[in-house]
This record gives sequence, structure tokens and C-alpha cells, in this order.
Amino acid sequence: MGEPALTGLSIALLCGGRSMRFGADKLRAQFKGEPLLAHSVKAARALGVQVALVHPGPSFRFRDLPLGDRAGLTDVIDAEGVLAPLAGVVAALRWCPTDALYVCGGDMPFAPSRALIERLQKAIEGHEAAAPVLANIIQPLCTLLKKSTLAKAEELLAKKAGSPFALLREVPCAKVVLDDLPADAPERMALFDIDTRADLEKLDPPPAPPAE
Repeated sequence: MGEPALTGLSIALLCGGRSMRFGADKLRAQFKGEPLLAHSVKAARALGVQVALVHPGPSFRFRDLPLGDRAGLTDVIDAEGVLAPLAGVVAALRWCPTDALYVCGGDMPFAPSRALIERLQKAIEGHEAAAPVLANIIQPLCTLLKKSTLAKAEELLAKKAGSPFALLREVPCAKVVLDDLPADAPERMALFDIDTRADLEKLDPPPAPPAE
């Protein structure tokens, strides 16, 4: 039997970036034989929760990708017209059907990590958010937000704030320090995102050229 489904939360994969440093739509880039986004979706679906792909549209943007059974997978359109992660967070919180929302990037293949999410769930009691901390830096994604943070997120977005950092500074946020874990621990691997082709090759090196 597999592990039980996580309860009390949904997952939002932010997919609205322009992939400028990557040079192409990185969510479609091949990673271990599948599109990068497929890895994030499969990891999230394996936790037995509702999953949203948050992007500016069109609604069929990812319909051609092999993302498996789409039951429990929702396209959430960020209609704010602002290409900023906080706009995606607002759209995701508006959609969120549960009391809490785990927010990460579609370009983070290991982000839907049971080990990290369970740490955040334990830490968030008495707070409005819980976020991982590495090298004294709060990670703006891979965060757990209560649905009740929506009003503050909307207020900040209206003031032209663009980063989830702004929200984490404004609400009571539990900090989950990960520095004591090895670099290959699931909780730390969850934070790895793909910004460039070099990042992708770190995880999936190209085959070596044949020997002469």
C-alpha cells in the first residue's frame, strides 16, 4: 500500500514565468524523458491532494503535455495581468478548496515533497504561514499558506508587491530551518528550481560523447 493522502491542504504549481533565462518554455523541457512540468505534477498528485496549475492562460496551455489522469488537476487562470509570483499566489488562494495551500513552482520537480510539507504542517500551528529557511534565507516558494492569508495577499498585490516575500513578511510565519539536513535530503531537494539549461543538466546530465 502507498502512503496515505495528505489532508487539509491543496497544492498550487506556479507556471506563469516567461523562462527568459532558460531561452524556451522550460516547463516543456525534457527531464529524464518527460516534460519538466510532468515531474512536478506527478509528485503532487502522489500526495492525494487537489492540484492547480496556475498560469495566465490560455486554459488549454498544457493540455498537450503527458500529465497523466487529469482528475483532481485544475487550470487556474491568473487574470490579474501581472506577471509576478504574488499574482499567482493570489489566484491560487482564491481557488484553494482547503484550509491551507502549499505553493511551489512548476519548474521545481521535487518541490511536492511529503517530508517537507509534513514539517511545514507541524510548524504552522498558531501561524498563518510556514516557510523553509536555508542559509538564513526564507524561501519564497515551497511555503504553506493558510487560506486566511488571501486578503493580505490581495492588499499587497494592489500595492504593486510582486514577490511572495512581501506576504511572508506581513503575516505570522513559522520558519523551518533546513541547514542541519544533508543536501540530498528530500526537504532540501524540494527547493531546487530550474532557471537555466545548466540547472537542468545538473540534475539530468547529457550522455557523454562516444569514445574515439
